[in-house]
Amino acid sequence: MKKIIFCLIIVLASFVTSFAQNDRFVHKNLPAHFLETRQMVGEDNIIHIDSLAGYKITVPQYWQIKETPTRNILSGVFPETNGIVNALALKVNLKSEFSDFNEFKDIVITNYEIGDKMKWSNKHELLKKEKLNLFKKIGEAYYVEMEWNNKVYCCCYILAETSNTFLWIDFTATKETYDTNFIKFKELIETIEII
Repeated sequence: MKKIIFCLIIVLASFVTSFAQNDRFVHKNLPAHFLETRQMVGEDNIIHIDSLAGYKITVPQYWQIKETPTRNILSGVFPETNGIVNALALKVNLKSEFSDFNEFKDIVITNYEIGDKMKWSNKHELLKKEKLNLFKKIGEAYYVEMEWNNKVYCCCYILAETSNTFLWIDFTATKETYDTNFIKFKELIETIEII
């Protein structure tokens, strides 16, 4: 009887281990998964505090969170407009990866001229860059136009410094949908606090 129980325990242990290791059941971004699940059950205006990254944001139902493969990105999409979906991503970068905030800003946007390929993606070409006089309580904002895969994308980048990280807030849309969703983006950004 002891041998049967022992064998049963071994079989169950290996089953549970293999089940837990299956990629279909492993969430690599638990905070995003948790937010996505709460939105699925109808919660709106969820307060999300990322104490490791150093920010707080209120997540409305219209910004549908999508789990990413890394905890360093909180990303979601806005409702479809004319068949097009726009995205907003909060990208967290450790300060230790850069010499200072200026180096981070240079790599993201400030050190590029029209026609340059981006250091973070040689498939993105800068078409337009304009510093904005918005979102100053969070950080520096830029209106950016990029070409990627023969399509033009309009973006608003906000670069912020928290106690532990550099935050890249990246709203990406098309020319046809930028103005419509920029209103929602501004509402959402007004809820961000650097903590």
